[in-house]
Amino acid sequence: MKAILIFLTILISYSTAIAQKLDIGIGTVLSERRTYQTPVDLDSIVFFERDYLGSGQLLPFIRYSHPINSYFEVSVGIQTQRNSAGLTVEKRATDSTFMNSKLTSAYLKGFEFPIAGHYIFNRDGDFQLRVFAGIIPIINKVDFDARFKEGPQYPASVAEALNKAGTLPKRFHMDYQVGGRLSYKRFNVDIYYQSNLTSNLNNNLEIWGHEFLYKRNTESVRLILSYSLPLTTIKK
Repeated sequence: MKAILIFLTILISYSTAIAQKLDIGIGTVLSERRTYQTPVDLDSIVFFERDYLGSGQLLPFIRYSHPINSYFEVSVGIQTQRNSAGLTVEKRATDSTFMNSKLTSAYLKGFEFPIAGHYIFNRDGDFQLRVFAGIIPIINKVDFDARFKEGPQYPASVAEALNKAGTLPKRFHMDYQVGGRLSYKRFNVDIYYQSNLTSNLNNNLEIWGHEFLYKRNTESVRLILSYSLPLTTIKK
């Protein structure tokens, strides 16, 4: 810990007279793909989820940037994202065909904390171009109520299986991002690719005394528009 504090002190003292800043904006998901593993087959019950391709979600965004020198910055931010983890359950009929297909989803509100390093190609002038890369710790709030009950539409095994959907998403995982930014004065346009460092975003499916791998992964391309508010100026 002492070594880290000394390192940060050196970085700050070395920084030139460049303003720290706060970026506030909103973004959107240009494209998102969710991929899943092959189905889990338990004789009379099959669990699976179809691959998904979507776009259009809005992302409120705020980021603090700290200069290291004229070419490098570090930043930390926060943004929110809504997502879902689906579970489809099919009960096999006696003739081995499938029937009674039911689908449910656990809805996720993700709080993302991107931590990135930036390389700035040209700091002087109205236009500025940079590239950045970093990691993103993500905390997920899961919204799901086990509400399926046995009845004409839901055999007992199907209802019990559907109610497992809320146990699947992990409450914490890690992503990474790689992208670039074009700035004009205080206005910024970021575009970047984001995918998972965590190998599986789901917990294992536990049901009827068995445990199965139920894998889910995501990747997306995102666009963010922001406005920079200058904060204090760091003197060399």
